[in-house]
This record gives sequence, structure tokens and C-alpha cells, in this order.
Amino acid sequence: MPLEWMYSSTHENTECYLKVISDVGMDYGKVIGLHVLAPNAGEIIMGFAVAMKCGLTTTKLFDSVGLHPTVAEDVVNAKDPGC
Repeated sequence: MPLEWMYSSTHENTECYLKVISDVGMDYGKVIGLHVLAPNAGEIIMGFAVAMKCGLTTTKLFDSVGLHPTVAEDVVNAKDPGC
């Protein structure tokens, strides 16, 4: 549940979805895709798109701070499922 929903009783959905796709080959975790299904997804993706154009890696992504109070906070806290 996005933090921005914690103080609102008007939202019926309580789930959001995200996916970070990275190249674990020679680019050392370069982020090559990011999917967000959540409120404010357009604004969230735009910020990450700029970072991806600048060579964003998973290390840099997980060391950053997400936009508060949006689901972007969950993007930077995403964990590698070990796949």
C-alpha cells in the first residue's frame, strides 16, 4: 500500500505493483526497464526514466531516496528475488 493512501479513506484498492528489470551481465546491474502500476505512476516513471538515460544501476537505485509519499519509496526499497 502506498504511504500516500495511509491517511485517506477514499481509496478502495490497497495494492500497487512494480517491477525493476536489470541487466546482470557486463553492465553490472544496469536498469533497463521499470514498471509501476500505482497512483502518480506517470510522474514517478518520468523521474526514473531520466536516471535510466544517465546509466542508472540497481546499486544506485537502491542507494537513493524515493519521492515521498509515493510508491517510489517502494521502488528504491525493492529487493532482488534472487532470480
